Amino acid sequence: MFIEELYFNDYYHQYLVIEADTLTEKLSDKIEVCEDDCFVVCSTHINEEGLLQFHVLSIGNDWENCKKGLRKKDILGIFQPEEIMDCEVRLIYPTVQMSKKNIAWLEKNEVEIDSELELTRIDNRLDEVRNYFYPDIVKVGIFTNSYIKEYNMKLIQFNGPFVEGRFIALPEEENEVQENELCRALPYIIGEEIRLLAIFTGNQLSIEDEVAMKEIMKQGQELGLGFDVFSLKS
Repeated sequence: MFIEELYFNDYYHQYLVIEADTLTEKLSDKIEVCEDDCFVVCSTHINEEGLLQFHVLSIGNDWENCKKGLRKKDILGIFQPEEIMDCEVRLIYPTVQMSKKNIAWLEKNEVEIDSELELTRIDNRLDEVRNYFYPDIVKVGIFTNSYIKEYNMKLIQFNGPFVEGRFIALPEEENEVQENELCRALPYIIGEEIRLLAIFTGNQLSIEDEVAMKEIMKQGQELGLGFDVFSLKS
């Protein structure tokens, strides 16, 4: 399979062997790279700008022989997603040495985030609407006349059945929503895909919307709506 075919939670903090071909030459400042060293063991992290990155734990000349550099305390380099998204990949169970090196590096280098945002990262129901390069950004739909128009939303947290975030990167001519405006969205199923639909928008809700939101939160569990349940109903 190829990396671009995977969802975010298939590889986030997981372990992958990637057939990187000549990209391994970029690692030559950290380790001696031979001509046959075309494979890398990577895990992933999100940097301070919110960008997904693949950090290299070791290299090798085969899918099963990729341990070179694993004893080094530091990682061997970082690949950007656009560099390797069309590379072939295999997900693997890590060895103790891989886990030890990766966890130690992540603890020192991955930006700390609050626990509420972390919960949105590990919920794979959001993976189908995530931005590939910036996983904390998702597509949210809003009813516009007779169709649904999708916008970028930066995730904040789950709030009962809702996922909350703020609209970002809006086109200059946009007038349906405002930059940095708070949005509460619910998931829905279209075909076999999970999408998000904005239910309440605005930094301050009207009294009527406040009442309606509380009612949805109250009934969400019973009706099987939203992110505070384990399954979704179409």
